[in-house]
Amino acid sequence: MAENFRVEYPLAHIYHVMHKIGLSIQTAQSIAYQADSGEQRHWHNQFKKSGRR
Repeated sequence: MAENFRVEYPLAHIYHVMHKIGLSIQTAQSIAYQADSGEQRHWHNQFKKSGRR
């Protein structure tokens, strides 16, 4: 963005501006809370590394 508009902002200021206009930073969760835990275990066990190459 700095290349297009020749303006740079510190990351802390970006958070402040986003909060002021009603936006927030969202991050991904490693596990979906609504998922079936049994299905998750089954899937994880299928793709678990064996430790051998």
